[in-house]
This record gives sequence, structure tokens and C-alpha cells, in this order.
Amino acid sequence: MKRRLGASWLCLAACVAQAPPGRRVHDDDATEPHLVRQQQEDGHWSAVAGGGEAEADLRVTALCLLAGLGDGSTLRMGPQRASLKKAVLWLRANQDRQGRYLLRADPDWAVDHAIATYAMVEAMRLSGYRTLATDVRAATGALADQLVVARPAADQELRLWAEMIVASLRAIGQAQWAHNEAVPEVSMDLAAEALAHALAALPPPPPATTLRQHAAQSLCDELAGRPSSPPDWQAAPLQDPLASFYALVALFRAGGEPFAAATRQLQQTLLATQQGAGERRGSWDPVGEFGARCGREGTTAVASLLLEVHFRYCRLLVVGD
Repeated sequence: MKRRLGASWLCLAACVAQAPPGRRVHDDDATEPHLVRQQQEDGHWSAVAGGGEAEADLRVTALCLLAGLGDGSTLRMGPQRASLKKAVLWLRANQDRQGRYLLRADPDWAVDHAIATYAMVEAMRLSGYRTLATDVRAATGALADQLVVARPAADQELRLWAEMIVASLRAIGQAQWAHNEAVPEVSMDLAAEALAHALAALPPPPPATTLRQHAAQSLCDELAGRPSSPPDWQAAPLQDPLASFYALVALFRAGGEPFAAATRQLQQTLLATQQGAGERRGSWDPVGEFGARCGREGTTAVASLLLEVHFRYCRLLVVGD
């Protein structure tokens, strides 16, 4: 999928510029985008700083990393290169010996870990970074183990992220740069097959009961080539931005008028609600349950992903394969 050079998105989404090397841009500098301004020195994004909960730091950081990768930056090049490298280093520093990122006891952790794992796999794939192989395989193995022991059975959203990880791992296994005799284990084929096997062994998921689960199931069906009805598009896409992201990607992959109609409404809504001045310029106000948990930075990251899909240049494999 071709990237739209010179798109107005470069000024719009507030997560694409980066200060010149060695220069610290002041917080009142209009050229520094919101997510770059809000990244912590250790590389993560704080959900609490944006009005969310501390337990959401893992999810928020992973979503900010995906937004930067989706816009076209990698760990090697692009305006967000330095910011993305800091985020990856933070994730690596917070991975335990079993491959788990910031393990918690609450039921949301599994999806948070899966989102972080996909972000790391995509960082490796898009950047050609063989040095992430050990971390990625460990995180994937931890997710496969979690799928097996999850009670109740993994829902549609967790399975979706696992399917996305399998696809990205297989794409790495097919990449020429991955076949380096100096790093014989860098091929992700074994990790992909282990996770795919864990998914295939699962019982059917519980019936979808939420908008997000229904949207995740629609995208799962689209990825697998199974027939499904177009997902519902919500008039307030930031009420649950992850549900909107799943639905929009499913509509994009299917094509046609449903996608066009969703993007018309999406652009109108997001442009009207983005903060245009002051300390919060370039961000979106957190709303709903997602906003209460993930705060301003999590909301802004997913709003950025939505606009990347809308403008048809998102680099993430789930969109561009």
C-alpha cells in the first residue's frame, strides 16, 4: 500500500513530528506533537497523566507505538524514530523471564500483553530489527500459554490480536532480511505456528456481547476470508475507539460504500473534536470507559490510527497486507 506523501495528516494527527537530534523542544513549541510531548523520559506514556489509570500504561504505550509505526516511522528512520526506540526499550525493560509484559492479575492484562506483543512484532517487521527476535518469541510464547489457561475462554478481542501476531510473524519469516546465517533463530515461523496451534485448540469463544467484541469478530472473519456482515459503525467513534478501529479496518479490507460512509463520518467527527490550541493541542479528549482507563494519550493514539486508515496509508500489516 502506497504512503500518501505530503498528506495533510502530517500536521493533523499530532504524532508524526520529532525534534532534531540533540535538541529538546520546549513544551510550548508548536512544532512538537502531543504524543511526543507527553512521552515520559523512560520511554512509556502515562495513562494517569492523561486522566486514566496506572494499570493502562502498558496498553497506552503499545498503542502509541503502533500509531507511530502505522504512520510510517520505524526504529531506523522517520520523524518518530527516536520516540519509537524509547518505547521499545521500555517494553523490553518491563518483560519478565517468561516473556510477559508488566504482568498483572486483572483480566485486562492478557489483551494488554497481546497488543504490546503485536506492537513489538510490527516494530521488528517494519524496521528489519533482528535483535528483537528473542523478545518477540518470548512474548509470543507467553501469549500462547495465556490462551491455553484463560478462564473463561479467550474472547473475540484477544483472539483477534493473536491472529494479527501470527500473520505478522509469518511475514517476518518470509522476509529476506530475516534469513541471516548469523542469526539462525530469527525466523519467526516456529513462534507463529506455536501461537496458531494454541488458537486452533481453543474452544469456541463465548458469544459476543459488546460492540468491541462484535467488531473484533468481524475483523477476525475478514482476516480469515470468512463471510460476515459489515460491522456496525458508531456515530461517536471515540466512545470506544478500539471497537471503531476494528470495525474500520474490517470495512477497509472489505471495501465499498460502507467504508466510504464510515470515513466521511469519521473525518467530520475527529476534525471537529481535536484540540487545536494550548497544552492539549493535537489531542482528543478521553470519553467513555476507554477514556476513563486509557486517558488522553490512549485516546489520541487510537484516533491517530483511525485517521491513518482513513487516509489509506497505515503501514500496519492488518491494514496493508
